[in-house]
Amino acid sequence: MNPDSSVIDLEKLRVTIAETLELEPAEVTDDAHFVRDLGADSLLALEMQVVLEEQYDVRLTEDDLRAASTLLAAHALLVAKAAARTADAEARAGQRIDTSATNG
Repeated sequence: MNPDSSVIDLEKLRVTIAETLELEPAEVTDDAHFVRDLGADSLLALEMQVVLEEQYDVRLTEDDLRAASTLLAAHALLVAKAAARTADAEARAGQRIDTSATNG
C-alpha cells in the first residue's frame, strides 16, 4: 500500500479480512457483519486490527473496530483514516515550508 494514497482497494481489503478470519473472500460480502455473520471473536478482531494497522499505516481504536463491523464500514473507515493521515502530513509539510521561508 502506498502510504501517501487515500485510495483503499475494496477487493484487496476483502481478501485481507478473509485471510485474517480464515474464510474465502466470497464469504466476506459487503454487508456481512464480522461477528454475527462471519464468526469473528475478540481474538480475531484484535488480529484484524493489527493486520489493518500494519497494511494501511493507520491507528485503529476499539471504537473504530466496533464501528467497522462490515467490509463496507471498514473500507470507509480506512479511507477516512488514510485521508486524515495525508492531510496531516501535508499540513506538517506546509508548516516546515512556512518556517523555512520566515527563517531564511
